[in-house]
Amino acid sequence: MTKTNNTKKIPVFDDPRKLREFLINNPDSETVDVRYDFDFFFDANHCNPNGDPDADNRPRTDSFGFGKVTQESLKRKMRDWICNELRGIKGYDIHIRKSSTLSTATEALRDKVAKAHGVTLKKDDSDSDGKDSEKQTIKNDKKVAISNEAAAELCKEFFDDRAFGIVIGTNYVDSIWGAAQVYEAFSVEPVTIDTKTVTRIAAASEKDAEGKKANQTMGRKYDIPYALYHGTASINPHQCKKCNFTYNDLVVFVNALLFCFANTESSSRANMDMIKVYMFEHNNSGGCSHPSTLHDLIKVSKTCGDRAAIRRADYKIEIDESGVPGNITLHELL
Repeated sequence: MTKTNNTKKIPVFDDPRKLREFLINNPDSETVDVRYDFDFFFDANHCNPNGDPDADNRPRTDSFGFGKVTQESLKRKMRDWICNELRGIKGYDIHIRKSSTLSTATEALRDKVAKAHGVTLKKDDSDSDGKDSEKQTIKNDKKVAISNEAAAELCKEFFDDRAFGIVIGTNYVDSIWGAAQVYEAFSVEPVTIDTKTVTRIAAASEKDAEGKKANQTMGRKYDIPYALYHGTASINPHQCKKCNFTYNDLVVFVNALLFCFANTESSSRANMDMIKVYMFEHNNSGGCSHPSTLHDLIKVSKTCGDRAAIRRADYKIEIDESGVPGNITLHELL
């Protein structure tokens, strides 16, 4: 669904190999210069969509009993999908990934930039003795230049740095404000949480096995029978300019959002699917409507009466296309 013409085409690829081919064959891309807002819906079927480590890994809920999936969880799945499917493509490495050390890549790029400015950084990242005010001013100017250029190099190399931003907390490169924001998703109705006790037939160690039956090792699992979740996201064109977030990056962002639950399953999170994604494309950088006005155009209704929803067909998702302003293009991506 596309409401108006003369907009940027954002291709969706069912096969990630086609996305790889697209990026390799189209390396040059313009920086995103208009605002985008997203509404997306996914469901969880007999699984734990996002466990809370402070609550024995029970599915997260808010104070009113609605299910919650954090933005960190959603971005983690998007990062993992990109890391798996776009590995080796220049500019699409992932900075925050399992077992990675943030300072390793950061300091290497920072030292490279500093060397180009004729500065050799000390181990403590300090290059000033504070004794000469004129000399200090020069060094501070260099520090700002090194910081800005090092941040630009990080954005150039790592997709997640320019998309989601990063807080590093070291001298010269403290943080980067990313171009894309993915917000927490909440279930459309309060959720029911089931508890299961499980046993394991093998003991963890010989010591644990002494004097015990093998199947006495027990644990607990939680899942939600069924829930539909609604989340939102946005692209800030002003930060796109600062981070050099391009339309190719937007294509990757969209495809990662659509397929973030593919190949990221676990034993406790085996049945989650993205089922609906709307993208609102504004025709300028400031936006043509408040995001909440666009989100309110989408209505979710139950088709199963008073019975609890237990499957996808028990909900109907609709959008009032007539309410979309003429200077905003509506794309139904899924």
